[in-house]
Amino acid sequence: MENSKFKKVFDFSYVNLTGIREQRRGTLPPEKPEFVEIIDSLYADELPKSYYASKFKSITPAWIVKERLGETIPKYKGKLAFTRFVPDSFEGIRSLKIDSKEKNIVVGYGSGNIEVWPVMENEDPITIKPAQKGFPITSLCFILDSTKFFAASLSGALYLCLMDPLKCTEFIKEDNNEINTIDVDQRNPKIVTGGKDAAIRIYDIETCKKTNEFKRNNSLSSFSNEDNRYHALRIFAVKFHPNYPEIFISGGCDGYAKIWDTRVSSGCVRNLGGPYISGEAIEANETEIITGSFQMKNSLQLWDVSSGKLIENILLRNRSSVVNGEFINTLKYLASDPLKNTVVAGGLSSNVEVIDVNQKETVFRFPVTKTVLAIDNSEKYLAFGGHEHFLHVIKYNK
Repeated sequence: MENSKFKKVFDFSYVNLTGIREQRRGTLPPEKPEFVEIIDSLYADELPKSYYASKFKSITPAWIVKERLGETIPKYKGKLAFTRFVPDSFEGIRSLKIDSKEKNIVVGYGSGNIEVWPVMENEDPITIKPAQKGFPITSLCFILDSTKFFAASLSGALYLCLMDPLKCTEFIKEDNNEINTIDVDQRNPKIVTGGKDAAIRIYDIETCKKTNEFKRNNSLSSFSNEDNRYHALRIFAVKFHPNYPEIFISGGCDGYAKIWDTRVSSGCVRNLGGPYISGEAIEANETEIITGSFQMKNSLQLWDVSSGKLIENILLRNRSSVVNGEFINTLKYLASDPLKNTVVAGGLSSNVEVIDVNQKETVFRFPVTKTVLAIDNSEKYLAFGGHEHFLHVIKYNK
C-alpha cells in the first residue's frame, strides 16, 4: 500500500539535559541532545509535506525551541503502530473515531470526505462519503454498535452512515448553521448538536424529529439573568452525562461551559465560568467534569457536577505551560483507566499528552509538529490527527 507507512518505535528512558544549560553559558561545546537525535531518527520521514493554507510559513521562535529542549520527556508507554499519509487535498484530519471492536478508525477530513481505515491490516481505506469541498466533517459519533455512526458537517448537515453495506444519507439539515459537535446518548435513541448559531438541538434518532431546542433570545440584554442561561457564541463541544440521561454539558468560545437538563426548558441549570472551548474538550464522570480550554493558562480545569463550581485548575508539575502548553483543542478520558483519572489532550502544543489528573503530571507524550484537532482512544489504541498530513495510531504496551 503506497500511502501507508509502518514504523516501529522503541522506548527510551528519561534523559539528563543539564548539559544544555552549560552549553548556553559557553562552558561546553554545543552538541545535539541525544533525545533529539532519537526523535529525528524515528520521525524524520514523517514530517508534514506542506504547511497551513496560508501565505506565510509558520516558524517556532528560537527561544521556545530552546526551552522545549531543556525539559525532560517522559518515557513512551506506547509504540507507534503506524502512520498513514493524508493527501494535501484532504485538508487535514478534523475528526476521528475508533470503533468499539477496535478494528476500524473512521476519519473525517477538511475536504468533507469520510474514510474507514483498518486499524492494523495493510489495506486501502474505504470511502464512505466523497469530498464536499469547503464543508469539513467536524464530528463523528458511533451508535451503540460498530456499523452505524453519525457525521456532522459545516454545511449544517448531519449524516447517518452505514459500514455494511456502505451508505451515507442525510439525517437532518440545520439551515443557516454550521454543526461543530455532536454526541449520542447510548441509553436512549437521541443525538445532540451544537454549532455556529449558539443553539443546542436534540433529535430523536428513530423519528428524525427535534425534541428540544435551547437558544438565546437575541433581543435580551447582555446583562440580564436570562441571557446567562444560553450560549452567546459558537458551540464546539456537547457531551451527554454518562450517569444521568437527562443531563448534558456544552462549551464554546463565549467563556462558559454549561450544564443542561432536558426537563428544564428555560435554559441551563449550571454555569461554569472560565473555559474557552474550541473543540471537543469536555469529559464527565459521576461527580466531576473536566474541560480543556484554548488558552495559555488554566486550560485544564476540574468542576463539580452538582454545584457547577470549580474544584481546581490542573497545573502540571513536570512541564512548562508557557512553551509546551496549553491551548487545548481536544480532550478524551483514557479508555484503559476505569477510574477516569487520566486524560489524553492535544492542541497547539508540541505534543499529544497523556495526563494523570490526580498526580498533576504528564505521564507520556507523543511529538507532533502541527496543531492536533482530533483524538480518540480505546483499550489498545490511541489515534490522533490534525493539520499534519498524517494519521498517527499508537498501540499501548502491556
